[in-house]
Amino acid sequence: MATAWRRSTLCFRERWPLHHPQYYRCYYQLPADLVMLCWLIMMAFFLVEVAGVLEGRVSSEGCLPREKDALLLYKAAIEDPSDRLSSWQEAQGDDCCAWTGVVCYNRTGRVRVAELNLQNPIGGQLNWWEYSLRGELLHPSLLSLSHLQSLNLSFNDFEATQIPPLVGSLHKLSRLLIVDFGDNKFSGNIPSWIGQSWQRLRILRLSSNMFNGNIDSQLGYLRDLQIIDFANNKLSGTIPHSFGNFSTMISSSVELLPSFDVPMEILEVVETCSGSESITLVTKGDQLTFSSILYLVKSIDLSNNELTYEIPEELGYLVGLHTLNLSRNYFKGKIPDSISKMSSLETLDLSFNNLSGVIPQGLSQLNALSHLNLSYNNLSGNIPSGNQLQTLDDVSIYIAGVEGRVSSEGCLQRERDALLLYKAAIKDPSGRLSSWRAQVDCCAWTDVVCHNTTGIVRVAELNLQNPNANQDDNLWETASRGELLHPSLLSLTHL
Repeated sequence: MATAWRRSTLCFRERWPLHHPQYYRCYYQLPADLVMLCWLIMMAFFLVEVAGVLEGRVSSEGCLPREKDALLLYKAAIEDPSDRLSSWQEAQGDDCCAWTGVVCYNRTGRVRVAELNLQNPIGGQLNWWEYSLRGELLHPSLLSLSHLQSLNLSFNDFEATQIPPLVGSLHKLSRLLIVDFGDNKFSGNIPSWIGQSWQRLRILRLSSNMFNGNIDSQLGYLRDLQIIDFANNKLSGTIPHSFGNFSTMISSSVELLPSFDVPMEILEVVETCSGSESITLVTKGDQLTFSSILYLVKSIDLSNNELTYEIPEELGYLVGLHTLNLSRNYFKGKIPDSISKMSSLETLDLSFNNLSGVIPQGLSQLNALSHLNLSYNNLSGNIPSGNQLQTLDDVSIYIAGVEGRVSSEGCLQRERDALLLYKAAIKDPSGRLSSWRAQVDCCAWTDVVCHNTTGIVRVAELNLQNPNANQDDNLWETASRGELLHPSLLSLTHL
């Protein structure tokens, strides 16, 4: 006999106008048994969730046993000549969150490994490779660290191997925000699956390896990338047009993070977890290390590769980008006009390429620009005039055939100020520095010689030899004294 549902009424009441005779009405009916079943299911889920959280907070004083076991398996699979993993012990009660290179968080009420930083501690120093980790550095045990957000294996030795197929399984590590495989000996192509698997990546550093082949267009699917560093490889082909899709770089706002289920994750990895995560980038012509402000940096560095063809116009969409370094490649054609739209750009380095044509006039409107290097190309015409380019004091736009001067007439303000500081620090009994006055162009001062070979006037020679050097009688009377090697001389970088 079929079971009959006992029908009852569950009223979802809706207000009617006050003057209506039926002030409330029932507008839907469900069987009471079905309603009760729904409530029981909801309560069961709620109690399971609460129990799980309480269990994690009460019983988990350290990392999970399965994550600890995974790390011990990882240690067993690699060679550690520097013994930097000596703290990774199997002893009972030994918390893996206290191990070298391991950082945990307790955000979910249960301690989970969030960061694995196995960067060589003496990376970049003499003989650093002698202390590199070797072996199966991408061991399957890593897949057990399902909450991993940062993986840093830089300055180790992958012995000229390609990224193994196993890494394709790392798509299971869907929480990864930072991947640093820089300064290893990886070879072969950059795997295309990276663009499909690590959708939440913010930082991807593969620099100083031996990667070759084209840059796969699927990397454009990593819309949240804010730092791409592929410098110092052997990459060829061109820059994919899909690089214009990086939504984080398109935005010029510092409110970088979308509404993930864990808001401000990148700050947790970089700051809250350890503060140890950092990255070194070439910006403004120098190597700078970013750590606590890492989440604010937006950079693309493809320098020192074998990239060719034209620079795609799509890069101009990245109006939030701070650093663009495409130097030391084989790019040809003109500088894209769209670069003039990159309003947040602070560093632009296109030096040592085969670029031709004129320099876009719009570059003079990039108000944030503080370092520009277009040297060693085949550019022609005039250097654009404009307020912003006149403020650059470290510009390098030396190109044969290009006419014009970027700065205002005369030496730079900072070099003139440096020379005035120098004058104040010494004694000048002969008065030969009397021409050194603030209202006079320092290039016209006695003993100062400037040049303009870089498109901007720089102090190139400072000759303070005693004019009576060959006259023994007056030599000491006219000699300059004081702090003749004053620190202000350091500002004369083109001396």
